[in-house]
Amino acid sequence: MTTATSSRKPSQSGKTAKAAKTKSTQATTPDTEALADASLETLSDEASLTESDPLSTQEPDKSPVTALVSTHQLTRAMEMLKEVGSGKPIQPVLANVLIQANPDERELMLTATGTTLTTRTVIPATVSSRWETTAPLALLHGAARELPTQECELYLVRELVPNRSKQKSKEIEAHTIHILADGKTVYEFKGVPASEFPAVHGVEGKSLITLELPPRAFKAGLEAVLFAAGKNPNMAIIQGVHLQLFEHQVIATATDGHRVAMAEISLQGIGRGRSQPTVDPLTRFTAPAKTIKELLRNLSKDDTDLILTYSPEDNRVSFAWSSGEDGDELREIISQCLAGAYPDCAQLLAQYDYPHSVTLARSALQQALNALAVLRSGKTENDIVEFDFDVKNATVSLTLEQQQGKALQQVPLESSTPTLDGFSIRFALGYLLSILKSIQATGITARLGAPNSPALLESSKDGAGNGIRSRYFVMPVAKVNPAQQTSESAKANGTAKRAQSKPEKA
Repeated sequence: MTTATSSRKPSQSGKTAKAAKTKSTQATTPDTEALADASLETLSDEASLTESDPLSTQEPDKSPVTALVSTHQLTRAMEMLKEVGSGKPIQPVLANVLIQANPDERELMLTATGTTLTTRTVIPATVSSRWETTAPLALLHGAARELPTQECELYLVRELVPNRSKQKSKEIEAHTIHILADGKTVYEFKGVPASEFPAVHGVEGKSLITLELPPRAFKAGLEAVLFAAGKNPNMAIIQGVHLQLFEHQVIATATDGHRVAMAEISLQGIGRGRSQPTVDPLTRFTAPAKTIKELLRNLSKDDTDLILTYSPEDNRVSFAWSSGEDGDELREIISQCLAGAYPDCAQLLAQYDYPHSVTLARSALQQALNALAVLRSGKTENDIVEFDFDVKNATVSLTLEQQQGKALQQVPLESSTPTLDGFSIRFALGYLLSILKSIQATGITARLGAPNSPALLESSKDGAGNGIRSRYFVMPVAKVNPAQQTSESAKANGTAKRAQSKPEKA
C-alpha cells in the first residue's frame, strides 16, 4: 500500500496500470446538478446536429485528424463502455462516447460517463495529430462489431453550419465521424464537439490511498458477495459492497438485512493472510453495486496490474488495470462511493454462539434444493425449507410444503456434532440457493445456534485454491404455532376494531 500526493491518468499504450500510479488524470464523473442545469442553447444545438443525413456518395477529403486502430480492440473498447452510455441519460450528449486522439503516445482514449460512474479505456492507434470529438456510443459499438477488416480508420470532418436554433450565433461547429474499411467509408455518424461533453476528472486528493490487487482473487471475492447487496431504495448505504482495505488483505461485505456475505481476499498470494485481521483498516468505503457489476463484467481473470485508488476527501474510487492479449490496453472505472456509515456486520454477528456444526457436500445440497424448487411460488416468504437433522442415520431431511403440494429430499451428512440430533431449523429457499451458487468449494460447513439465530455457512475443502475465504450469515424463518397465530391474529383484529369505533377525544 502506498499513499500518493498526486492524481493518476490512464497509462500510455503498452504501459502497465501499475506504472500509472503517479500520473495525472483528465477524467471524473460529472456533477449531477451541473448536468441538470445544461443550457437550452446547448441542447438545441445537439438536436440540430443529430438529424439524420444520407450517407455521403462521394469520398470526403482526407482530413489530417485521423486514427488507425485495430478493429478487434475498438470492439473491445465499445463493449466495455456500452453499459454506462445506455438507458436514458439526463443530458443527450451523455449517450455519446468521448474520443481523444494523442499522437505523442500513439493512443486513442475513449470515455463514457453518467452521473456517478465513468468508464474509459486506452487502445493503441496511429494518430495523425491531436484531436477530440464525441460519437453516438450505441452506433459506434454496433459498427465496430460489423467491420469486415482487421483494421479500420477513424477520421473527423469539422465544418461550420447554420445555427437552426436561431440563437445569437449564426453558425455552429458540426462534427462528422467517418469509419473506413479498405479505404472506403463504411459508416458515417453525426457527432457533437468535445466541448459539449461534461468535464470529467479522475480520483484526486492530498491523501490518496493506492493498493495493488491480485485480479483473480479480487474478482472471485467480489463475485462471492455481490448477490447479497440490498435493493431497498430507502436504505441507500447497503446498495453496494463495503470494502475494508488492509496492508495485506481486503474484506468485502454485502448485506440486505436478511443475509450477510463476507469475503477475505489475500494480497500476499494464495493461501496466505486469510485470517481476520485484528488491526484497524487503512480505509473503508462502500462502492455502489452498479460499479462492482461493471468491474466484474470487464475485469478478466487474466488481466494484470489491478490498481485501486481511493480519495477520502471526495469519497471516490478508481480501479485501473492492463488488459488485452499483449497487455497494451488500459481500462479504468471511476465511481462516486455511497455516503454514510455501513453496518458493522462482523461485530453484530459476533454476539451469537454456534454450538452445532455440520458439513455437507455442496453439490448434493444444491441438487436437493433445486429439486424442492419445483414447488417454488416466487415469493420468498412462502418458499420455506425445513431442515430436520438425524445424526444417528447421518442424514438431514429437507421439506418444502405449499398449498398445492409437498416436496421431500434427503442429503447425507459428512460430519456433524452429536448435539445436532433432532435439531430443526427453517430457511428461505432463495437465500440458500444464492449462497450455494456463490460458493466454489466442494464442501460447505454450517454452524448453527438457536432456531431463531443466524446460521453461519462457510466454504470447506477448497484449501487455498483462490486466495479467498468466504462466509455467509443467513437469518432463519421462525416457526409459528398455527393455533397461537390464529389466537394472536383474532386478538389483534379485535383491538383494531375497538380502536376504530372509539370516538376521538378533543
